[in-house]
Amino acid sequence: MENNNENILQVQNMHVYFYHDHGVLKAVSGVNFEVDKQKTLGIVGESGCGKSVTAHSLLRIMLPRSKMEQGKIYLNPPGQKEPLKLHQMHPKSKNIRRVRGNLISMIFQEPMTSLSPVHTIENQIKEAITLHREKDKKEAQKIALEMLKKVGISDPEQRLTEYPHQLSGGMRQRAMTAMALSCNPYILIADEPTTALDVTVQAQILDLMADLQKSLAMSIIYITHDMGVIAEVADEVCVMYLGKVVEYTDVDTLFYNAQHPYTQSLLNAIPRMDYEGRLEAIKGRVPEPVDLPEVCHFYPRCDQSIEGKCNQEEPPVFQTEEGHRVKCFLYEGGSGPDG
Repeated sequence: MENNNENILQVQNMHVYFYHDHGVLKAVSGVNFEVDKQKTLGIVGESGCGKSVTAHSLLRIMLPRSKMEQGKIYLNPPGQKEPLKLHQMHPKSKNIRRVRGNLISMIFQEPMTSLSPVHTIENQIKEAITLHREKDKKEAQKIALEMLKKVGISDPEQRLTEYPHQLSGGMRQRAMTAMALSCNPYILIADEPTTALDVTVQAQILDLMADLQKSLAMSIIYITHDMGVIAEVADEVCVMYLGKVVEYTDVDTLFYNAQHPYTQSLLNAIPRMDYEGRLEAIKGRVPEPVDLPEVCHFYPRCDQSIEGKCNQEEPPVFQTEEGHRVKCFLYEGGSGPDG
């Protein structure tokens, strides 16, 4: 595969399964997306749709009883002729460890459980720096201090010596961001980085990430269930439902011309200042992806379903316009399945 000048990351037909005594749980099933250089891809969907498993799989962080059954992941670092084939790297190999935290960094969902409670903030940031940038401890400490300043932590000299429990939720999130960016990665994966933070701190974190993206010239994969956040941060949007990508397009098209019924339902559930009635809710709930039939899995919750079609076979992905892909039989008469 040739190195694409625009894409820094390409994911093709990725399947990740969990093997349990009660069956095979298909957490990610046939996911495709691209991440452009210095752009933000938003991955959105309800809890349990496979967003976090997708992110972990990019770094080959395989959870117990899980396996990437098929798929290809290509990373295109600037200046390299051939892409790195992440899907061929063993989860415990030296090759993938050179990628984690160095070429691709991740801010995990909950900083209190992601940070070590028995090590200072300084030790945790310095570890990432010395591992990937081959700096001595004194220089690593200087870089760690500069990163805390860059992410806007007050009194950074004092914070370096403190433990995670001594920091507020917003400060822990900033410390996690500093650690993730300490090696100047090409891609930052932010998995619900503002979870459990109040709206003021959330706005500060989003502004911080936007500023750092510009100054460090990096790409971002932003994972969330909040469509309002997606509207603010994303350039392209990947909507996931039950382990599958059901709609993929740019952010403006998504909000002004959403085509999949699931995406439309997510948008209708957003609170609006001028709306005085009850918020619309998506009926039903996401089923557990174990031994499901090969049909449209949104069918039981969809108000636009086609009886005898959606409940009989799985829809392919149709390209309804340039750069807009939808997995829905409503667009079967369009330009045809997107390969």
